[in-house]
Amino acid sequence: MESSKAKSIYKIIMAVALTALITFLGTSLYFFNKINNDPNIITLSNSNNQQITDLDKAIQAVRAVINNNYLNADQINEQDLIDGAVKGYVAGLGDKYSEYFTADEWATYQAVALGNFEGIGINMDIDTASNRIEIVSPIPETPAEKAGLKAGDLIIKVDGVEYTGDQLTEASNKIKGPAGTTVTLEILRGTQTLDFTITREEIRTSPITTKVLENNIGYMNFTTFDEGIAADFAAKYAALAKQGVKSLIIDVRFNGGGYVDGALSILDTLLPKGKVELITDDKTNGENTYKTDKDGNITMPIVVLVNEYSASATEIFAGALKENGRAKLVGAKTYGKGVIQSVLPVDGGALKITSEEFFTPNKNKINETGIEPDYAVAVPDKYKDTMDIPAADDTQLQKAIDLLK
Repeated sequence: MESSKAKSIYKIIMAVALTALITFLGTSLYFFNKINNDPNIITLSNSNNQQITDLDKAIQAVRAVINNNYLNADQINEQDLIDGAVKGYVAGLGDKYSEYFTADEWATYQAVALGNFEGIGINMDIDTASNRIEIVSPIPETPAEKAGLKAGDLIIKVDGVEYTGDQLTEASNKIKGPAGTTVTLEILRGTQTLDFTITREEIRTSPITTKVLENNIGYMNFTTFDEGIAADFAAKYAALAKQGVKSLIIDVRFNGGGYVDGALSILDTLLPKGKVELITDDKTNGENTYKTDKDGNITMPIVVLVNEYSASATEIFAGALKENGRAKLVGAKTYGKGVIQSVLPVDGGALKITSEEFFTPNKNKINETGIEPDYAVAVPDKYKDTMDIPAADDTQLQKAIDLLK
C-alpha cells in the first residue's frame, strides 16, 4: 500500500525530548495537532474489558490498605498515585521506547519538541550495558557543552539523587528547570567520577550550521531534525549556493533524529520524483510506502557523515540517500533505532507506545541493525565521543572531502 506524505493525517516525530532536555531515545512519534480534541482520547476511568477491571480491583485493594495503614494517608495526592500506577503499568511492557507522560510532562514535552526549552542542553539515551543514563552529545553552545560534558559520559546522580537508565524520564525532569537556577550532576567518565554544577539557560536550538570548505565544498551539520528544519535547510543551502559551492557534505553524526516529516521534506529536494524514501509496517494497516512527489532541485554530489550516534530520522535520511544512489555514507555504522511510537492523549497526559517499524527503501531492517557506511572510517580514539574535532584530525571529514575533490 502506498501513501503520499501530502495526504498524511499526522506528522511522524522522532527523537524529540522526553522533558526539558532533548532526550536521545531516537523515538518516532505520531503527533496529533488537535490532540486535546481527538475523539479517541483514552479515559483512565473507563473499564471496557476484564483485564482493565482486574487492574481496577487490584488498585482498589492496594488503595484500601494504604488508607487503613499508611502513616500519612491524610496527605496523599491522589493524582500522584494515579500517575505512578499508570507509569508502572506501561513500564511492565518492557519496551524502553513506550512510556506514560503526566499532564505536566506532556506540556513540557510539546514545548521541547518545538525546539525551545529551559535546561542545560544535552541529548541522552539509556546505556543498556550498565543501565545508566548516557550523554549522547551536548548541544553546541549550551551550558552542558560549555561546562565540559562529553558524549559517552554516564549520569550517576542529579542533585545527589542516584538514577538508573530505567529512570531516564525522572532524571530528565530533575535536570530541567527555570533559566538561572543550577543543577549538579555526578558523572562517570571512564573510571573517573566528576561533579558538574551547571546553570540552566533558555535553550533555542539551531539545527543546521554551515561553512564552505576547500574546493568549493559546502558543509552542513544537522544536530537534529526539528519541526522547522525543512525551511532552515532551504535557507542555509541557498546561502551556500550563492557562495559557489559545487558539492555538499551533510554531517549527521551525533544526530539522534527528530521529525520524520522534516527528514522526508529535505529528501524531496535531493531525490528525483517517485523514489522510495521510507517503508513502514504496523499490525493494523500493514505496509506503507513513502515516495518523493516531485523532482529535487539539488543535484550536486553529496557525502553524508554518520556514526554510531546517528539514529531514527537520521537513519531514514541517510538510508534513503544511500540506497537511491544519491550519496555516499562515510563514518561508522549507525545506531539502529527503527521503530515508531504513536502518541495518544490520556486524560490530559499522553501515552507513547511502540506501534510501527520502519525500513530503508530496499526494505532493509534498521532496528537493532543500523546502516553500514559505504566507507568505514574511524576517528582517532581521543575524539571518538565528541563533536569537537579539529578538521585536520577529523578522518571522516577528510575522507568526505577527498571523495568530493
